[in-house]
Amino acid sequence: MKYKYHISPCRVRLLCSFLMMTWLSVAFSQTTYFVNRTDDVDDGSCNADHCSLREAILAANADGVASIIEFKFLSGSAPFFITPGTDLPSLSEANTTIDVVANHPAGDVILLGGNSVPNDYGLSIKADDCAVYGLSITGWNKAGILINGFANDLKGIQI
Repeated sequence: MKYKYHISPCRVRLLCSFLMMTWLSVAFSQTTYFVNRTDDVDDGSCNADHCSLREAILAANADGVASIIEFKFLSGSAPFFITPGTDLPSLSEANTTIDVVANHPAGDVILLGGNSVPNDYGLSIKADDCAVYGLSITGWNKAGILINGFANDLKGIQI
């Protein structure tokens, strides 16, 4: 059986290039969220005007790509205290990084305190390939961090 249509090698290369670029843009895409408030308010959006740690975690869980959560507070000086009023959402999306060190290399302390949450963990990771760098966690009844996943990376954590 003979095929009626012929695809030139140039078109094949063009199609392969397009498919490779599409794959690369999906495979290496990531979103960075900047926590800029120490409060625990969730107004439904993590943006430049207001982004709490709770909002950043919710946004990272929902975006479908690798996510980085960094801290750039709009006012105040270290140490910064984040005290959730209720349990924080778990990190449930793979390849999510919470990075204190990126914008606070001098060792500024960002403290996640659980004094007002009676029954839970400070941070719960329920995904693979997540990372937490440089966060201080204190005052939680059960544990500072609960990890239910594989290949998670913790560095510079104080519990």
